[in-house]
Amino acid sequence: MNEIAVFKVDSIWFGLDISAIREITSAGYITPVYCGAPDIAGIINLRGQIVTILDLSKKFAIPPSKKSGKQLIIIIHYVKESIGLLVDAIHDILPIKKECLEKKPSHLEGISAEYFSGVMKTPDMLIMLLDLEKVAAAETKGKNQ
Repeated sequence: MNEIAVFKVDSIWFGLDISAIREITSAGYITPVYCGAPDIAGIINLRGQIVTILDLSKKFAIPPSKKSGKQLIIIIHYVKESIGLLVDAIHDILPIKKECLEKKPSHLEGISAEYFSGVMKTPDMLIMLLDLEKVAAAETKGKNQ
């Protein structure tokens, strides 16, 4: 991981290895999936491909807040599948600086540490680094059960 895309869900900053990102799109209409897992926002049709949308605020038990503006979807590709991550805002692309990395926390505001590989400190924010293997594997495992 050399660079991360930094995005926000509610007031929490997250980072994801930029090489995992296929595209970023606006969150238009998301079709609800009524029998899906609680953290599934629904599905979208992305140029003929059905993509499951994961609501990170539900996945990480982030309390609901008033959403300002339109949400975005980060499309990632994991094991022959595309998965969308529903986020509130995209911030920037940042280089990974080893001196700014910290070990992952065991628990932070109800967010399970198993989905994170660590924390990156910048002068303005703490960025929770997503472990894509864990987040996407949990998503695809839930769909295949």
